[in-house]
Amino acid sequence: MDYEIALKKIYDIVTTSKPDIVLKTVIEFLYENFKKYSWIGIYIIKENNLILGPWKGGQATEHTKIPIGKGICGSAAESGKTE
Repeated sequence: MDYEIALKKIYDIVTTSKPDIVLKTVIEFLYENFKKYSWIGIYIIKENNLILGPWKGGQATEHTKIPIGKGICGSAAESGKTE
């Protein structure tokens, strides 16, 4: 799927869906339309931790709570850089 089309669709989901289902709906859309990814999830920042929110794909991850500043994902969250 083209990234610009996906961005428009995600914008539509965010602006028209009920707040309590936005993240779950976005995850489902991404999982169904980007087949090259076997697992897609969203982490939410709570109390200096990344907490696993909605996810879809393969097996559940053991990384449901990641301290900010620890490991790859926690360090990326601390620095604000994802690349």
